[in-house]
Amino acid sequence: MKGSRSESQRSEVRQHKDLVDKFRQLKDHHKFIFTLLVSIGIVAFWRGAWLIMDLAFFPHNEWISGIFSILLGLTVLAASGMMLRVLTS
Repeated sequence: MKGSRSESQRSEVRQHKDLVDKFRQLKDHHKFIFTLLVSIGIVAFWRGAWLIMDLAFFPHNEWISGIFSILLGLTVLAASGMMLRVLTS
């Protein structure tokens, strides 16, 4: 029958829902731990992004790398601002 899920798929969905419920409980009952985990994740992501940018954008010329990074950032911010205006109008 089309649209029906197998037992393994239902089990996987249940496991996913259980994991989401545990995550929500952590968020609700242990706000400090949750905040600490999210903060570590953000810092780790930022550190990785910074390292990749240092290696990818003119690694032997800090001035050009800095200027390129600023221009890239401004372009991304301008484009996202334009998209936001289009989506909210």
